[in-house]
Amino acid sequence: MLNLVMTTRQPCAKVTERFLVSLDAQPQEIKDRLRLIAVIQSEDELCVSPKIRELKVLHVKPCSLSAARNAGIKEIPDEESGVIAFPDDDCWYNPTVVSAALENLKEYDFVSMGIYDPIKRKGFGKHRTLNEKCVLNEANVLLKPISVSIFCKFRDKKEIPLFDEKFGVGTDWGSGEETDFLLQLLYTGKRGFYDSTDAVFHETDREKDFDAAVTYKYSVGFAAMAVKSLVLRGQKKAYAQFKKLMTRSRLARIYYALKPARKAVYVARLKGFKRGLKEGRAYYKGYDNE
Repeated sequence: MLNLVMTTRQPCAKVTERFLVSLDAQPQEIKDRLRLIAVIQSEDELCVSPKIRELKVLHVKPCSLSAARNAGIKEIPDEESGVIAFPDDDCWYNPTVVSAALENLKEYDFVSMGIYDPIKRKGFGKHRTLNEKCVLNEANVLLKPISVSIFCKFRDKKEIPLFDEKFGVGTDWGSGEETDFLLQLLYTGKRGFYDSTDAVFHETDREKDFDAAVTYKYSVGFAAMAVKSLVLRGQKKAYAQFKKLMTRSRLARIYYALKPARKAVYVARLKGFKRGLKEGRAYYKGYDNE
């Protein structure tokens, strides 16, 4: 079974409808395996019911993204094998990307497909180049995957890590949950692959992508996640990659000195990183591996 855990607070929105309609455009052999677990943080219902093997709707009170995804994971039957993915309500699948992901999962335990905006005809950030294939490791897993692009196979539900509910949208540590999820998979010996020769569709260059306040919250979580990976799992390469990202942000702050809006984003990122490091170190201070 191919389980799609989608969380939403806007089940009737146009973007949510776009995602649901994209499931109907999948090949029949894919739709025959699809189970959509829609975790809805409101009393509203889905505007569209895709013609797939199974649709499970779970209504929950407003909560963080990580908590909502965990609620969806728990809906998978015990001891069932299959694949799990975490599409956002504002992404959508082209007719070939799921098949491409499953092909990669014949060899690897999890795969991150590409991210592409077909409206603006551009990729999702400079680190996520299109038409690239590479094995995922501690360092590049901080750069390439985004949750909507992740597909992970499992032999029973116990193999699926739960998202750390200290991280992610809706928490004080506003990001890092999917990177933490993948670092945990790598820590347990799972093998990952990046394949951007096919891509999940997602709009880029949104207004919030250039919002300093949003960037700040995301950066706090990302830094705290880097500390966790070092302290709890001893993942030094992942932490070293985080430090490189912090250095690049310092340089970018200088480079964009004459462009106040861009500079403000990098200033916010650095402030978020510093707070996240401080809070992460304080939180994980009692652990042995630091």
